[in-house]
Amino acid sequence: MRIFATKLQPKLLNFNNRVSKKVGHISLNFVKEDFEKLSNETMAEITKKYLTEMGITETQFVIVRHFDKEHPHCHICFNRINNYGKTISDSNEYYKNFKVCERLIRC
Repeated sequence: MRIFATKLQPKLLNFNNRVSKKVGHISLNFVKEDFEKLSNETMAEITKKYLTEMGITETQFVIVRHFDKEHPHCHICFNRINNYGKTISDSNEYYKNFKVCERLIRC
């Protein structure tokens, strides 16, 4: 993760030196039955909605889709210091993730 952050935008990482965990990582997993329905574009669209609902906005991120498992999934790496030097909070991340995923499933 450090390589990603350093190569992408080292200046943004220095906007806020109080943050110890400057890069966030999330894995979004889908059921294997949805494999055929999930094009790269569809997965990216769902992932961007997820990021917005999680409050991960106005920052750099990378979405990487993997085919190493039976189920479709992607990894998201994002800069926890946004473009304005503010920290993207990770408090209650588990609870927020659960609620956001519930809403996205209903869509």
